[in-house]
Amino acid sequence: MDTWYTVDGSTLTQHVAHRVAGVAYPVVADPVNYGGNFMYTQILHESVPQGITIAVYPAAINFSHYTNDTIFANYAAIVPSNYEQQKYRDQLICHVWSVGRVKMPWNLDSWRPNVGYNATVLALCNP
Repeated sequence: MDTWYTVDGSTLTQHVAHRVAGVAYPVVADPVNYGGNFMYTQILHESVPQGITIAVYPAAINFSHYTNDTIFANYAAIVPSNYEQQKYRDQLICHVWSVGRVKMPWNLDSWRPNVGYNATVLALCNP
C-alpha cells in the first residue's frame, strides 16, 4: 500500500492510498519516526549480488531550504556508521540535486568507488 507525506508549514500529513484493490480494513497508518527525522520517510538496507544498497526514500520537502551538511547529517543520524563514508555522502547529495523527485528510491551503493562529488555527478550518481 502506498503512503507518502506532505508538509504544509509546520504540519506533516501522512497520506495513505487505501482505496485500492487488495487493501484489508482496518488500515493502520503507523509512520516511522526516525528520531524526529523529517527528511526521509524510509531507509532500507538491501543485500544485492554486488554488495549493499541503501535505499533512501525522501520526504516530500523542499531540500533547497537545507545545506548539504544538514541533508547528510539527517541521513547519517539513522544509518549505521559504516554507511557514512564520503562516497555515500556524494551519492546522496548527487541524488538530491540531480535526480530529485524523478527517481525513487535514491540508491546509495556500497560497491561504488569514492571518486569525489564531481565525478559522481558526471556518472549520474553511480560512479
